[in-house]
Amino acid sequence: MKPRTFGYLLKEGFKNIGRNKVMTTAAVFSIIASLFIFGVVLLIVFNVQNTADTLDSQVEIIVYLKDEISEAEVRKIGKQLEAMNGVDEVSYQSKADALRAMKEQLGDSGEILEGYTEETNPLPRSFSIKIHNPEWVRAVASNIEDKPWVETIKYNKEVVDTIERVTSAMRNGGVVLVIILAVVTIFVVSNTIKLAVISRRREISIMKYVGASDWFIRWPFVLEGAILGIIGAFIATLAIMFFYDSLLSKAGGFAFFVTLVPIEQVFKPIILSFLAIGIVVGILGSVISIRKYLKV
Repeated sequence: MKPRTFGYLLKEGFKNIGRNKVMTTAAVFSIIASLFIFGVVLLIVFNVQNTADTLDSQVEIIVYLKDEISEAEVRKIGKQLEAMNGVDEVSYQSKADALRAMKEQLGDSGEILEGYTEETNPLPRSFSIKIHNPEWVRAVASNIEDKPWVETIKYNKEVVDTIERVTSAMRNGGVVLVIILAVVTIFVVSNTIKLAVISRRREISIMKYVGASDWFIRWPFVLEGAILGIIGAFIATLAIMFFYDSLLSKAGGFAFFVTLVPIEQVFKPIILSFLAIGIVVGILGSVISIRKYLKV
């Protein structure tokens, strides 16, 4: 397509927008509302995922060793654990270290442990294992628990399960909501373009009569839908960024257990996704409308 031709078609697209101001406004506001709701869902997903990643990094597998294991065997076991697939970091806690840690946890009540010596210390030796990917926690734990040198193994299974359920539900729910909003927005945009098509039926008939191709007639309406999508996307981006900035400024009072993502990290994915969805929805609305009402 020649630049001059594209310029003419783009100009016609803007003219269509000006001809139907009420429906155009309704279509733009529909896109803005849909994208804003989608943006809220996206921000929730980002922050839930970020919080989940923070909690995931704190999930550890604690492996308690049998008392009869020698120190040489302990060093060998430590190397085996470090070499396991998915293991990020391994730290060893001796019986003396475990006793010291227990005293610190008990605080003033730690005096009750003063009578224990290295020989009578009842606390077991242990390895603390951090996993590179939290999704591998169960696999690593399952691989370790049957080893002959393991007395018992402990990890916060409930935390891992909850994190996986919440993040999965947010992703699935977000996808469903986006589909519903997209369908509603396409319907509104389609009706907006339909009015433009109906109002220009006579002009379209003349253009067809003098030899204009189907796509030459369709392009202004397709560009109109894309322009509506772009306008809606930019306004929705400004609205959602203002909303999130306000939320961040007040987050200290209620988000003590949630690690909120900085605004600069969410701006780029939001504006890109808004533009992509806005343009696609606008074009789809136009194409559907033209296919049904434009008789060429």
